[in-house]
Amino acid sequence: MGIFDYTPSISFQEYEPSIRLFDEEEELPIHIKHKRRGSDYSVRLGYKISPKRFWTQPYYYNPRRRGVEEGKVVLVVAGKGIGKTNTLRNFVQAHYRTTRDDSIVVFQEKRGDLDFLRHPSPERLVEMNVEPVRLRSNGKPVQRYLVPGRNFKIPLQELEYSALMAYIGKKMGQSIADRIIERAWRDVRSRRDIRRFRIKLNEILQNYEEDPYFRTMQASVERFCELLEYDSLIETERDNTFLDYIDREIINIIDLSDIGDYEIKQFIVSQVLTMMERHFKRTRSFIGITEAHTYCPEEGMNPAKQAIIRAVTVLARSYGWTVFLETQSPHSMEKVVIENVDEVFILGYIPDSKLNKLLKTLSVNLYDLVSFYYLADDIGKGEGIYGNVLEPTRPYIIKIGLSPVG
Repeated sequence: MGIFDYTPSISFQEYEPSIRLFDEEEELPIHIKHKRRGSDYSVRLGYKISPKRFWTQPYYYNPRRRGVEEGKVVLVVAGKGIGKTNTLRNFVQAHYRTTRDDSIVVFQEKRGDLDFLRHPSPERLVEMNVEPVRLRSNGKPVQRYLVPGRNFKIPLQELEYSALMAYIGKKMGQSIADRIIERAWRDVRSRRDIRRFRIKLNEILQNYEEDPYFRTMQASVERFCELLEYDSLIETERDNTFLDYIDREIINIIDLSDIGDYEIKQFIVSQVLTMMERHFKRTRSFIGITEAHTYCPEEGMNPAKQAIIRAVTVLARSYGWTVFLETQSPHSMEKVVIENVDEVFILGYIPDSKLNKLLKTLSVNLYDLVSFYYLADDIGKGEGIYGNVLEPTRPYIIKIGLSPVG
């Protein structure tokens, strides 16, 4: 028995597609629409059914309906191969099509997961009642891949001192030169590149020439500068800023698939979020984070966790950010993050051991529908439960369609 067999008169297939593949007499060509940035008012991503209402409702993504300062935190929970990544693709392409000036930054954990120049066959999309589209931009590519250490580095002048010391300090350890380095770091103009930073450090060091530990200080400062220069994630040679890497007109994909060290990933995510706040704080932004439980775990604190908590509690609430989080381990996530979720998608089957904490913490009552939903024995990809804080006592069964791009 499938999940929709409880309402036999209702079917997701009852809606006729706007683009027909065949008519009664002859085969007709499929019309593929070219969508530019901000060309749509809203985008339909799927359908939902409420147990309290006996009809199917489209699920639309439309950030324009929100006020300038009204953001959204979206959490997608699903097991492997159930539709987490497809949901992320859907949200990204929909945000691209419905906004003009928002910066879009998405983190990719697995190579090849996100490619918005890739399209399913038009025939398949039409059969699934999805409009075939192609994303276009004005004289630019639709997307840009940014690989940390290659074509994406964190500019020296953009780094926060506390985050840097948490990252690079482990290689160096504490030293008596820390106060000299911190004093030089406060002068932003002197750290636009490593050459200027060295000059500033030497100026400060001259005040300690009579100190009996002067040679040790000198060696520690030199060691610190060498660690900066040799680190492939930090831009020390060019006077770059975050805006030299991120283009607000296209989709920016930061590829973390080649990085195996979670501490390095956390450092990158935290600095990207910090730089986005610095440059795009008062403008809407879309940030997509996969495997969110690794960046904001329940136990401990790391720079990425602090940045994500700020994003969901401040930036989404006050500056209109859309924060998309994806995980298959909701029980391992920080409680504060879950409490601030506006929309939740639970796709496929999730064991009770992972689901209990989520259901107790969310601001939406999903208990009754979860029990009913799991009576089904045929849960397909993209099918699950949906809740929204605007309707805290009215959960839905939802089906997210195949993304036309990505």
